[in-house]
Amino acid sequence: MPKVFLIEDVLELSRLYERVFRLSGFAVELSGNGAEALERLFRMSELPDVIVLDVMIPEVNGIDVLRKLKQDDRLAPVPVIVITNSFAPENEDLFRSLGARMYLMKMDHEPSALVAKVNMCMTPMPPTAPLSA
Repeated sequence: MPKVFLIEDVLELSRLYERVFRLSGFAVELSGNGAEALERLFRMSELPDVIVLDVMIPEVNGIDVLRKLKQDDRLAPVPVIVITNSFAPENEDLFRSLGARMYLMKMDHEPSALVAKVNMCMTPMPPTAPLSA
């Protein structure tokens, strides 16, 4: 069973996402703040298939969580989908440069659409062709 780790501080929203993911066949782990999420992820023996990360979370914000995840050799390969309600093109560029696979507006994606995006992230990316000199 694929596993998603959801970092979202709005309890009602995290429960809604959890329900939709479980109904779609996922195991789900929830965290409501960045510090707790990092602590739990660093201790996990079996890593999630995808991490869904809210930008505006307490204790350690989404930017710093993503930086720490991508600096860790074990966690760096895990795809991260960043979700937010405050879209800014410069933030999308920042999160992508830090290693986020996707940057999504919550209000533009129903929970079922987020499940579809998570499924896309679990599909291996095709190798990139080498650049010719």
